[in-house]
Amino acid sequence: MKVKNLILALLVLTSAISADPKVILEKVDASKYPMVHIYMQENKSRPLQGENIHITETREGYTKQIPTLSILKSNQLRPIRFILSIQASSENDRLQYSKQLATSFVQSLSKEDKIGLHIYGRDTYFLNLNLDKAQALEKIDSISQGTGNRTNYALNFLLSQLREDELPNLLFVISTDKEVEIDDPIANVIKKSRNLKFPIHMLALSERKYINLSDYSGGEFYPIEKNTSIAAMQSHLYSFRKTPPIIEYKSPFAENSKQIRSSSVQITLKVGENDFRARYDLNLLTYIKSKFSNIEFFYSFMGIILMICILLLYAITRRNKARAEAEETRLREEELLKNDLYYHENMVADTVNTATFKKYESYEEPEEEDDLEDLYSYNTDSTVTPQNSANAILSRTEKEESYEVSAELLEKAESYERGILILKEGPNPGRQFTINKSEITIGSTPSNDLVLWDSTLSPMHAKIKKVKNVFILFDTVSKTGIFLNGKKLLRPKALYDFDEIRLGNTLLLFRGK
Repeated sequence: MKVKNLILALLVLTSAISADPKVILEKVDASKYPMVHIYMQENKSRPLQGENIHITETREGYTKQIPTLSILKSNQLRPIRFILSIQASSENDRLQYSKQLATSFVQSLSKEDKIGLHIYGRDTYFLNLNLDKAQALEKIDSISQGTGNRTNYALNFLLSQLREDELPNLLFVISTDKEVEIDDPIANVIKKSRNLKFPIHMLALSERKYINLSDYSGGEFYPIEKNTSIAAMQSHLYSFRKTPPIIEYKSPFAENSKQIRSSSVQITLKVGENDFRARYDLNLLTYIKSKFSNIEFFYSFMGIILMICILLLYAITRRNKARAEAEETRLREEELLKNDLYYHENMVADTVNTATFKKYESYEEPEEEDDLEDLYSYNTDSTVTPQNSANAILSRTEKEESYEVSAELLEKAESYERGILILKEGPNPGRQFTINKSEITIGSTPSNDLVLWDSTLSPMHAKIKKVKNVFILFDTVSKTGIFLNGKKLLRPKALYDFDEIRLGNTLLLFRGK
């Protein structure tokens, strides 16, 4: 087992030395496609501008070389996740020194930065990778003395908990004790660090084990003995928070006619002696964004949108104008209706389409031999003396008032909750009158419930009573009589739906509901 670990350590260290681990590819951003941005952490001793850079893209089996590229630099600060791994020393002076250093680092961060805190000794005492500035300072202040120093073991555990995310990660390790318990091979720690692209930057005593751990993982080593180490670490932290150099180029597949199809693009990047591989995905959203980045397409699309907005505005204006005209017409009709004879009488009447009226045969009861003997003593002779006429009127009125509807008539008739009279012929045809009382009178004088301006009608020409939801029509001693469905009314009759009532020159239609 020891031989195997030694061989693994030699392989890792050999690969770490042969390649320059301090050049790190952070991420690929294709959100501004067809322009692609590759974020790189450059080697301070060898900037990207001085390196030979070659890029190729491979999509659906086709590989194309990137002919031109640019290197962009910015001094703007970016949010980061700053991870502090602090060894809880058993000596109080060393522990206080570590706490002061950690506090100064955390205080230099901004509110947008996230902080991961790892405190270890012989075992891990605390681990939280998602703290804010206030929480981290409070936890650092509460660190107590520990026992032992298992740096490899602690870092191996820490790296197993780390995951790549949108925020770039910077790992600082502060270890002030000299004695280290070597119980985990350094190769395991270096392998995890390189796979996760998390270099280990250490502030510790100048020991070979610490120097190798930093150097082979691609990090920096800062000796405690040097007075410049703290300032160098602060400078490193500030530089890391700055937006790293960006390699920018235009994808050679941007003009592909099949761009709208979702696919994955593989990137092969060579920076000096360092080889990197990455990828980004193309989808419909990326395609739309790329189209809008084209200024000609943008102006064409905005022209179409503007035209659609103008048409919509025109349509809305026309609709509002039509509604205003309809409202004006309605108000004019209401004003006319207020002066109409039947307006107040028919406020709650149902609207009936007179064009759909159907003429039904009357539910006329079979004539009997005594039909000529009307309930009222009608005199067919038109020439009567005033005295006889007055007596006749008095007699008829008395008989009418004393009249009671027979049970037989009520049984044969149909009952309705309410009745409506519709004027078919006469003044204001089509108007309606709702029978909303148990008894209404119809005539030519204003004292009636339904006033008909017809000179052929008597002052009180007819009467309709509602008895047990049966509407019964009476002739109240009219001059010209009443005709129900074309037949002269000789005695009170029950009304049925669609019955026609002729009163002089006026024709009414009865509707039962």
